Amino acid sequence: MKILGIDTTDKKLCVCLSLNGKAFFRFSEKANHNSALMPEIDAILKDSGVAISNIDCFSAVVGPGSFTGIRVGISTVSAFAFALSKPLISINSFEIMLHGNDYEAALIDAGHGNYYAGIRENGAIKPIFLEVSDVAAFNKRAIFRGETPYSAESFCSVLNEKAKGKEFSDALIPLYLRAPQAERTFGTFKR
Repeated sequence: MKILGIDTTDKKLCVCLSLNGKAFFRFSEKANHNSALMPEIDAILKDSGVAISNIDCFSAVVGPGSFTGIRVGISTVSAFAFALSKPLISINSFEIMLHGNDYEAALIDAGHGNYYAGIRENGAIKPIFLEVSDVAAFNKRAIFRGETPYSAESFCSVLNEKAKGKEFSDALIPLYLRAPQAERTFGTFKR
């Protein structure tokens, strides 16, 4: 199976291509994922010798992370999947971070001392928002994004496991664990 996955939720853009279990990766640290994404997708397809029409399914990390980054990733792969009538695989940052290790939680800095957390519970990963006072409970049992290198191998492994289990989605839904800054600052707007 040929799977194209992208992660636009963090400062480092990752494009992953899994070809029957063999993984290809491309990274970009450009400030604007929107302008870097398509050239990186094009480059990984050229490097691997695969045409976009031969991709079997598409995936994007749905969050948590940068609001704009999440939207860029979901929009891009959803357009490819729609245009080529291919399935989608939904994946979140916590699944990548916790893959292949024994940590109890994965934590992502949400700013102002707060964290997005993925907590292992009964074989599943429960996403929650933690305030700074709650983080200390996980310090020794958690992996923090940014403190360990990004694992593109874990990204591809999770994609392959989901494809093998036929965990396909009709649509990718963003994983937002709190309201956008404007809404938190100014309240909900009615139209």
